[in-house]
Amino acid sequence: MPLCYLVWIVIVLLFNIAELIHFNLQLWYTLPILLQEMILMFNNIDLFTQALGIEDPWKLDKIDFNKKDGRLDIHISHKRGSKFPCPECGKKPPIHDTKERTWRHLNFFQYRAYIHAKMPRTKCTEHGVLQVKAPWAEPGSGFTMLF
Repeated sequence: MPLCYLVWIVIVLLFNIAELIHFNLQLWYTLPILLQEMILMFNNIDLFTQALGIEDPWKLDKIDFNKKDGRLDIHISHKRGSKFPCPECGKKPPIHDTKERTWRHLNFFQYRAYIHAKMPRTKCTEHGVLQVKAPWAEPGSGFTMLF
């Protein structure tokens, strides 16, 4: 093999190694920051889950805080495969569909707070399609019980 090919291969290998080292340095620099943000996010979700009294089968998905708009949006959903009682008879029929609902909640310090949830509707053999009761609000209300 001619010497110029060997030199070319060595140059390409060195270039690839330099790129790999640069990528790893960037990764090691940003990885702790990403981990800290993930830990903070999970801690916030745990904190709000406990503060709001969210229990199984409900779960807190995300929290959106917008300081400029002065609002906090809390997004709640239910675990996949969950069954809910029919509001009329208490049987646990399958979920028919979900409907997005929003409730005004107590202020979070000086920021307006809203709870958003995809509320399941059950399909009862006796009573038809009915929306499940939200544990944090009275039926038909646009406000949480604490508001």
